[in-house]
Amino acid sequence: MAESADKQFAPTPSRRQKALEQGEVARSRELTAALSFLCAILALQAESGFLARSLRRLWAVCFDFRATPHGRLSAALPLLLAGGMIAAAAAAGAVLAGAAQGAVFAPARLSPEPSRLNPLHYFRRLFSLESAVELLKAVVKALVIALVGWRVAIYCVTRESPSELNLQVDLLRFGAARVLFYSAGAMMALAMLDYGYARYRYEQRLRLTREEFEQALKEDEGNPHTRRRRLQLMRRSARRRGGLAQAATATVVLTNPTRYAVALRYRRGYDRAPICVAKGAGELAARIVGIARMGAIPVMQNPPLCRALYKSVNVGEPISVKFYQAVAEILTALMRAEMAAQNARGGAAR
Repeated sequence: MAESADKQFAPTPSRRQKALEQGEVARSRELTAALSFLCAILALQAESGFLARSLRRLWAVCFDFRATPHGRLSAALPLLLAGGMIAAAAAAGAVLAGAAQGAVFAPARLSPEPSRLNPLHYFRRLFSLESAVELLKAVVKALVIALVGWRVAIYCVTRESPSELNLQVDLLRFGAARVLFYSAGAMMALAMLDYGYARYRYEQRLRLTREEFEQALKEDEGNPHTRRRRLQLMRRSARRRGGLAQAATATVVLTNPTRYAVALRYRRGYDRAPICVAKGAGELAARIVGIARMGAIPVMQNPPLCRALYKSVNVGEPISVKFYQAVAEILTALMRAEMAAQNARGGAAR
């Protein structure tokens, strides 16, 4: 019970596939037996007239002292043929039940298992819960069939008994047919319940503990930590590509000068600290510099600061406190240069 309580996770597709390769499927022997029995009864009912005629002929031949051995064998052959057809119908029902429950070819089941030869393993199975369930099913089936036979016998006895032999034989055949069909119906109902229980037990066996579930994820999709890291890198790459559209809003672009590029934006009164709106390396860095030059955004070479910002700041996030002074000096120099340019334009206008 404790082991079942630990299995909290549903089986993965690989766990189900592995179970199929080992020949583990939800299977009910009761369903196979019930369907085989039902097919045999249907075949017996279909051949009832032929069987009756064959029996009459065999009965007559057996009490005919003038009959030859060849004649007696010829009279018995139709019965043997009918029995073979009934047996074939029962076998077809068993095959159909097996296919409906999931027929698989598992070579792994053909290899010998030394554990089956262990007497302790046998006694453990003998006194297990599954053995108790099998015993209960056998008792229930016997009680149901006995109840069906008793009710049919009461029905036939309470009816007015015919005086003619043929009518008595017909009544007996009618009672036997009822017992067989009612028993088959009861067995099919019990078999469906047994298959539902077998399906439930099968799903419980396939469930995984936390350790087994994590191991299955590692085998199916890779290590969860590695996958999480890969997703983070993909999101960062997407933010970098999306940051190209924001590069035109930058205040300044710092370069390595050719390897890295980091675009910073600072709006006085809106941004509490300079924000990295775009960054890139190689071709992406060249595109950021090109966008900055098209938008008349200052591009400054500062390799140490550019490399440090590229490695520590993500797109859309403000810079760290340790870069405040260096970036403030750059922004101050840009503001002074812009004010000097404005004063020069004003003097030239006067």
